[in-house]
Amino acid sequence: MLQDGSIKLVTLTDLILYMVLQPGDIVDHNCTCDSDFMMEIMSRIGQQLRLQFHWVPAHKPIYLVMDNAGGHGTNDAKASYADILLASNVYIIWQPPRSPELNMLDLGIWMSIQSAVTKQHFLCRNHVDALAKSVVSAWSWRLHSQAFLNVWQRLKVVLTCIIDDRGGNRLVEERRGKLLQNIDITDNNHETIGNLNDNSAIAPVIDLVDDESFDNVDLDALSDTN
Repeated sequence: MLQDGSIKLVTLTDLILYMVLQPGDIVDHNCTCDSDFMMEIMSRIGQQLRLQFHWVPAHKPIYLVMDNAGGHGTNDAKASYADILLASNVYIIWQPPRSPELNMLDLGIWMSIQSAVTKQHFLCRNHVDALAKSVVSAWSWRLHSQAFLNVWQRLKVVLTCIIDDRGGNRLVEERRGKLLQNIDITDNNHETIGNLNDNSAIAPVIDLVDDESFDNVDLDALSDTN
């Protein structure tokens, strides 16, 4: 619509056409997260984990939880770079493959962080530096430990739903958003082994607060991807 209120059809003469990339322009090469890429960077990741978590003594292991997605490489590659990380005393704990309901990282922790960043960055400039500042501010002021605790509590609900559904995930969706309290967790013989409000019910060996409890964990069993 023109300023005088009349309507004019848009034609090619009304458009300004141009090429975003011109011949000879230099662009960043897009990398693929595959076996070769993972094998190349894992040594550096182990070193950086030690550097960033400097308060963890060198003789104490660091546990790196990964979601077991296909982009992490073949089974042979994963076994190889898991051995590489051992040089930095870093152990990989693999989440169950093809089990999004149990993915605490992407669907829990990362989404909690993303939500905080989205709120912090609202109406801010769409610029990489502005986004970086929003991420730092969100981490410092908006993100609370309760968000991560909620993820852990939700995992216990999900596990209970799977047990109740005899290994299925139908109840996971049906009970989403509902606060489940005082639900007993039973074993295969229907014997009560704990309650949702008790952290030890689901993980009797692993204490999330005291990392020394990991000393008794069977890492091979936790990392089994079969």
